[in-house]
Amino acid sequence: MTESLKSVCCVFRRGFHWGRGSALHSAILLTAILVAGMISAFGFHAYVDTATAATKDEIENAIVLGLTWLADQQEPEGYFGSPEDLQIYKLAQTGLAVLKFEERAKELGYDPFDENYEYHEQVENGLDYLFSATSVNGDRVDILDSAYASTYPTSIAMMAIAASNNPDRTVGALGSPVDGWTYEEVLQGMMNWLIYAQQTDLNYPCDEGGWDYWSDPFDEYFWADQSNTGYATLALGYAAAPAPHGFGLTIPQEVLERLSAYIDRVQDNMDGDNWDGGSWYEPCEKRRWVNILKTGNLLYEMALVGDDLNSERVQNAISYIENHWNDAGPQPEYPKTSLGWVDSYQAMFTIMKGFEAFGINTIIVGGSDIDWFDQVSDVIVANQYENGYWEYLNTDITEGEESPVLRAAWAMLTLERVVPVVALPRIEIRKVDEENNLLGGATFKVEPNPYDGAELLVTDGDENDSNPTPGIILLENVPMDIYILRWWSSTPAPP
Repeated sequence: MTESLKSVCCVFRRGFHWGRGSALHSAILLTAILVAGMISAFGFHAYVDTATAATKDEIENAIVLGLTWLADQQEPEGYFGSPEDLQIYKLAQTGLAVLKFEERAKELGYDPFDENYEYHEQVENGLDYLFSATSVNGDRVDILDSAYASTYPTSIAMMAIAASNNPDRTVGALGSPVDGWTYEEVLQGMMNWLIYAQQTDLNYPCDEGGWDYWSDPFDEYFWADQSNTGYATLALGYAAAPAPHGFGLTIPQEVLERLSAYIDRVQDNMDGDNWDGGSWYEPCEKRRWVNILKTGNLLYEMALVGDDLNSERVQNAISYIENHWNDAGPQPEYPKTSLGWVDSYQAMFTIMKGFEAFGINTIIVGGSDIDWFDQVSDVIVANQYENGYWEYLNTDITEGEESPVLRAAWAMLTLERVVPVVALPRIEIRKVDEENNLLGGATFKVEPNPYDGAELLVTDGDENDSNPTPGIILLENVPMDIYILRWWSSTPAPP
């Protein structure tokens, strides 16, 4: 029997994936294994030429034209859109437009507020408009809470604030309740609001872990659905991402655990029907409405809670998208949304964030590997006018798609392929013999103590061990640091 592990030193880093790369996994194998890794109709106009994909130059030109057009859609008050738009649309359009301008600045090597950046005024004025719509309740900050529709604008504002890469910048004198706050203080307040607003299990356990339209944590008024939850989880991802893409805020482990349980309930069971592996809209009231848009949200949520690409539920979601890749036109159970992606810019955006979160470049459709981005980018580029405006692809699809500002923002964010996935570091220790049999019952000393204190003695199966398997000790949600592990007790051989 080999029990030679006395000391292991390892550096833990966030497994953060941005853009085309794959999520970071690192492992050290000795007698124990230490892992710091992934918590890691229809009359539409879409054009697809699968023989040729949009070139890099064509994509770049589309973004340049699109940004020029988008900048002209900002009103003097700072919002994007028209004066006739509902305020919730003004806020959502502004947040997504500002996010695109910020990501473009960083792509070109600028701070978004640099006066040499062509669109710095659009960023500044747009953020000020978002700040001016905030309300404060204790340690929570939100937007439009009294209007029963605050999850969308608060989440999208969080994305824009986090992407500014300026946590220490202060809000100006806007007459808002957050005047003089740092951007990080505002973002933390919004994070606190999202944590508070996540559904609990007091009334409808099937909704626990998702998000409603507003702060309805006890599920008294509405429900948790995959549209609100999709934007809420993306907001959490941006807020928790390290610089330059976010502020590195902490997502509480219990939030992720509740979300993971919600994912299981909202994903369609593999029972042989047409919706296997796809995402429902809402599980409690049996609002199914499965489509590619919501399944893209589902994939990103799985990445956020730490699912591995090879996990069964991830593979089931990917299979749904592959099996329905060529779907188009209204979803028959809820025809305001599309079944597929080819006539919905928002669906293109959600599948991008889901695929990029797992580093997926190709999928299998009809028995053949296809590059999903080649097809999606080709549709986006082919449906842009010379002035930068994007075509309304299907007038039957009305949820969001009727807004030219949202179409432009979703299109350009998709073309940029940027999405944050935060890997929460963890320590996994495996005690094995020379034949690789797991040996239960061992105790290890961890220095420094990841949960505060000078040291931590963790025993296989105790309250700090998140893995019930004898021989495997798992410490979850540990800070990035250098840890020394020392074997602290002997373990008898298995019978």
